[in-house]
This record gives sequence, C-alpha cells and structure tokens, in this order.
Amino acid sequence: MSETKQSTNLFRLALQRLFFLACLGLVGALISATLVRFAPGYGVQERELDPRWRAESVEALRQQQALHQGLFSYYVHYLSARAISVLRTCNSRLVL
Repeated sequence: MSETKQSTNLFRLALQRLFFLACLGLVGALISATLVRFAPGYGVQERELDPRWRAESVEALRQQQALHQGLFSYYVHYLSARAISVLRTCNSRLVL
C-alpha cells in the first residue's frame, strides 16, 4: 500500500510540474506578444512611409489594418497562429 501511495504522489508531482511548465510557457508567450504589440512601429507598412501617398490614403490603410482592436483579441489571434504553426510543423515531420 505504501508503494502505491508513493507512486501516486510521484505521478501527481510530475503532473503538477508539467502543468506549471505549460503555464509558464503560456505566460511567456503572452508577455512576448504584448511586447511585440506595443513596440514602436508595430503595424506600420512600407506604403505608409512613401511620400507619394496622400494623407487620406495613408489613413485609409491604417483603418483597414484595424490596429485599434483590443489586446484580448490580439492574444487570441497570436496564440491561434502559434498553435497552427506548431501543428503544421508536427504534421510536416510525420512519417507514415
């Protein structure tokens, strides 16, 4: 009975540490996404810097990009893009 209890505790400890590592990775991804989102020049296209474009055209480009979306929706988009890229990488390495 003692051996079973010890193996159960060991398994529970391993799961807790894996959960902690997963949470740490998620928090790290969200912090890095926040730094990218609020970095100077985020979302600026080369066309906006072209002096031949009128101010109205540049403003239309900015409105089209929808940079004024909330941070939560940015997180969802960022994390879904990361998950899709991980899944594509895993599928490309799959050997049948």
